[in-house]
Amino acid sequence: MTITIDDLKEFTTLTNVADEIDEKVLARIGARVVKLYGSDYDEVSDEMDEYEKLIELANQTVEPKNFPWEGAANTKFPLIPAAAIKFAASVYPEIIKTGDVVKPKVFGRDADESKIKRGKRVASFMNWQLMEQMPEWEEHTDKLLTMLPLVGCYFKKAFYSPLKRRNVSMLIPPTELIISKYTGDFDHVPRMTHSFSLTRNEIIERQRSGIFSDVDLPAKKTDDEDERDILEQHCWYDLDDDGYEEPYIITVDVQTRNVLRIVTRYSEQSILDDGKQVISIQPFNHFTKYVFFQSFDGSPYGMGWGRLLRATSETINTTVNQLLDAGTLDNLQGGLIGSGVRTEGGSFNLAPGEWQPVEVGAGGFSDNIFPIPTKGPSNEMLQLLQFLVSSAQDLASAKDVMSGDVPANAPATTVLAAIEQGYKVYSSIYKRIYKSLREEFKKLYELTSMYGDSELYLDVVDDEEADFDADFESSSRDIVPVANPEVSSSI
Repeated sequence: MTITIDDLKEFTTLTNVADEIDEKVLARIGARVVKLYGSDYDEVSDEMDEYEKLIELANQTVEPKNFPWEGAANTKFPLIPAAAIKFAASVYPEIIKTGDVVKPKVFGRDADESKIKRGKRVASFMNWQLMEQMPEWEEHTDKLLTMLPLVGCYFKKAFYSPLKRRNVSMLIPPTELIISKYTGDFDHVPRMTHSFSLTRNEIIERQRSGIFSDVDLPAKKTDDEDERDILEQHCWYDLDDDGYEEPYIITVDVQTRNVLRIVTRYSEQSILDDGKQVISIQPFNHFTKYVFFQSFDGSPYGMGWGRLLRATSETINTTVNQLLDAGTLDNLQGGLIGSGVRTEGGSFNLAPGEWQPVEVGAGGFSDNIFPIPTKGPSNEMLQLLQFLVSSAQDLASAKDVMSGDVPANAPATTVLAAIEQGYKVYSSIYKRIYKSLREEFKKLYELTSMYGDSELYLDVVDDEEADFDADFESSSRDIVPVANPEVSSSI
């Protein structure tokens, strides 16, 4: 099939273009997708390894330790998990407050208040979508706010699901969305690949509903082979051979390299042409990036307290374990026993008030016992530990006053100043989250405009002035749905 400019305009984001392409071309496309994914993953493999280490650190994973002796202390100080939990506890209730997650923002004059009325209807419907129709949204947002301060970056994927017949907002960890490390603007990266797994049943569901092409899957040899590795690459590809690459989403089965689906990621309105050839196409980015702190090295994955505090946290763990080991040595004691003391051998325990008989040779009992000297836990190391914990809490704004633990007899003005200073770091992070929420809501607004149900809209908003086509008019910029996570405190 030869794809023309008219075809490009007629394709929708639900049209599987793969059904119209020659098998040899599809084979090249499938191999290309897997190869580019591999090269992109190699670029960011260090980032992925770091992510796994941070998860292990946050999970307080304790492993047996055999140095300096078997069963030595291996305690994990919960510095990073505590900072992440406190952050999530402060911001999550503000975003989900009273269920009003989306608020309308009006631009331009609105003398008759028609814009604000329309905005309130749109916000009301989108709030119903997020809190009632999309049960995964609140759960994934809760998880996002807990994981974000740890790893520094997470993604939300907004798309319309033909199977569920509604919008979906999916939380994606950085290990499952691979992008080039050396890219600039996230909305204009040349390629992003979402890696995930589907069971054979899920693939068959998508084939029978027309979402995936009807390609044969290899017969499974064992029950463990039920899942298939899938790559969904959001990229540019020149299917019409005019020298200009168009934005597509190409879905490939990794093991067979079979192309399961090719759909556009643009709308007809986003195509700029002169009637003969395409001049430019503005792609639709289904992914929204949530960043805790911007990375110092320009990495698109950002960074969180996990990376900033990891070295300090490991030093704290080492110091705590050394103090515990020193206390263990001082409590248990130990030493050398001369040949003049004869016992049955091995160790024995003495109960309070109990005497154990032993045979003592010449020189007396005390001359045949030499205890190894121990100093016990060091005050200097304890002071070092307190300094490290305090410094780390300063960086993470996780001081006790931020958790409601106010020092006794502290003046009110001192407490207020401490809270205000502590929230300065939080405020900059809130703004980044607010910006990402706004971008996610814009995507959901556009998806609702393309695939929304007008009858459902009228039932939910229950307003005589409601008109789905007019209220969700995609080209209008008079109103936009925005988040409003204003952090409040009972000062």
